[in-house]
Amino acid sequence: MSKDQEITAELRWQVGKQHRGFSNGWQEHTKFFRPSPFGYKRMSAGGKIETISLLGGTGHLGVGLALRWAPKHRVLIGSREKERALAARDRVLSVLNKRGFKATVDGNVNEEIVTGSDLVVFCVPYEPALEIAHKIRDSLTDQIVLSPVAPMEKRDDFLVPSLTPPDCAAVRVREILPKNVSVVSTLHNVPADKLYVDGPMPDYAIVVYGENPAKRTVMNLVREMKLLVPLDGGPLEFSYLSEQITPLLLNLARLNKKKDLSTKFF
Repeated sequence: MSKDQEITAELRWQVGKQHRGFSNGWQEHTKFFRPSPFGYKRMSAGGKIETISLLGGTGHLGVGLALRWAPKHRVLIGSREKERALAARDRVLSVLNKRGFKATVDGNVNEEIVTGSDLVVFCVPYEPALEIAHKIRDSLTDQIVLSPVAPMEKRDDFLVPSLTPPDCAAVRVREILPKNVSVVSTLHNVPADKLYVDGPMPDYAIVVYGENPAKRTVMNLVREMKLLVPLDGGPLEFSYLSEQITPLLLNLARLNKKKDLSTKFF
């Protein structure tokens, strides 16, 4: 095992230890300068994302995204408890420091990190995502909100979608948030373990749903995680097409003893 593999294995173990007893099927398998609680500026006039907030970002997905995006962006990790957010921050900074990156990462409760952010990412399952959306909506102005949420439930030892198409998590989140917030849906089927590894990702196809220009901005962020291939999937209402695939991939992984299943198009 290489040194980087040792680092990422230890980080995965620490995140798993923190979340044991709380996991579900999904977790397992500015335009202007504005003040923020952390003293960070918002999106530049050219539309470049400066600050990314990861709601519920102490789990596998949130920590993985922090490792990928923190070398180029300010990343704020959120949690229900500030102590857990700060612990995740410390782990991320430790790994990035060992990889030779200087990064700006901080942590706080979910409600406190969104104000100064350009991009707000839900890193929790469906029901907690709706709960957090209600809590943060009054703190949002014109941010981009990213939903990788895939609603599912367990039925007879299998994971199945918990919403009936065309109903989908992304649209339900949008209905809760202010109208001037742009919701984009993507990253439903990215294996969290691949986010932890130093170096390029596999060339998974990442379908992105929403409206431009927010969708183009998110597609550029996906491209930063080389070698991921972002694909325009159309409007947000089509997000159910990818959300429904997630439980299928998790079932396939369990039944066939496979890891890191995702999607590619040839």
